[in-house]
Amino acid sequence: MLLRSLRGFHGDTLANSGIRFAYDFFAFMNEGDPIWVRKTAREHHINAPYIHMPPAEQNATIETAEYSDGYGRTVQSRAQAFHRFSVP
Repeated sequence: MLLRSLRGFHGDTLANSGIRFAYDFFAFMNEGDPIWVRKTAREHHINAPYIHMPPAEQNATIETAEYSDGYGRTVQSRAQAFHRFSVP
């Protein structure tokens, strides 16, 4: 998704997209697995002016996956857990 404000460009770029999708609509036909869609979303816009953090944190993503029965019904949905703080 691209975001443009009145003060300039603060969103994602086409080279560094904020959301990416991967899918396999033929998973059942080819391997017998459910049809799946995976989404990878950035936690922060790549050009956000408020970001003052290390590149590893700035480029952090959240991944989700959905599996379908082939009739448009979601069979299972999985999302990555939030892990901002580490436990010693």
